[in-house]
Formats: sequence, structure tokens, C-alpha cells
Amino acid sequence: MIEIPELFTSRLVLRGHKADDHADTVRLWQSPAVYEAIGGKPPTEQEIWFRTLRYSGLWDLLGFGYWAVLERETGTYIGQLG
Repeated sequence: MIEIPELFTSRLVLRGHKADDHADTVRLWQSPAVYEAIGGKPPTEQEIWFRTLRYSGLWDLLGFGYWAVLERETGTYIGQLG
């Protein structure tokens, strides 16, 4: 199992997704500002959970993938990128 690297900037932390991120991820993906720009309808919690599982699995299969993005100062989950 590959260890997902953590990256730090002066303002952000990029790290692998964790199960504890699920509520924050749901809040993100069910926000109209997000889903209206990407597909037009909010995904279900199950679809969001499956997306998180895929994100984690990419690292093991390909050696790269998506990160969870947090504010470094507060630890607040603010998004995803990859």
C-alpha cells in the first residue's frame, strides 16, 4: 500500500482522504455552487462515498491521485484536487 504524500504550503495542507472526511465531502459536493457547475444535480451520499473510495484507490493503482485540501491554520476541510 502506497503512502500518500502530504504537501504543505503557507496556507494549505494537501493529504489523502480519510473516512472522517465524509461529512465535509458531502457538504462540498451537495453545495449548489459545486454541483450546478459539474453535472447539474447533487450526488447522493453513496455516490460521494464511492468517489472517496476511488480517490484513495488511485494512489495504490497508479501512484498518484486526489488530495483532500485543508486550511493549514484551522484544519478546516475546504476541497479536493488532483
